[in-house]
Amino acid sequence: TGQSIITIGLPMEYRRNRMTGVLNHEIGTHFLRNHNDQYQSWYGYRIKYKLKNYLNTEEGLASLNQLYHIALSSSAPPYLFQCALYYYTCHSAIDKSFAELFQDLEKYVNDPRRRFKTCLRAKRGLQD
Repeated sequence: TGQSIITIGLPMEYRRNRMTGVLNHEIGTHFLRNHNDQYQSWYGYRIKYKLKNYLNTEEGLASLNQLYHIALSSSAPPYLFQCALYYYTCHSAIDKSFAELFQDLEKYVNDPRRRFKTCLRAKRGLQD
């Protein structure tokens, strides 16, 4: 199309590191994948080429991108457990029902409310 629109709601209530993470997540992953996709031979023909829905794994990669800058610039060890958990959850959400995913994540997330929210976020937009 040649044009892209990015909508930013105001007022923005993010801290500096959070804003950088959101930009890495939304622009550095979703926008760039969408932009690059327009120049591929399969663009507009995903069904013909039997390409699966990209969002299933893209959201996990976007989550890693969101905290990557903190891991590189922080004086603390670069622990990305939350990102890795969400990546794993997004990948697992493709083949598991909500209930199966909730049960599977128990080994990583003890708190049932937090585990429920994690599953809900990953299953959003996917059929069970």
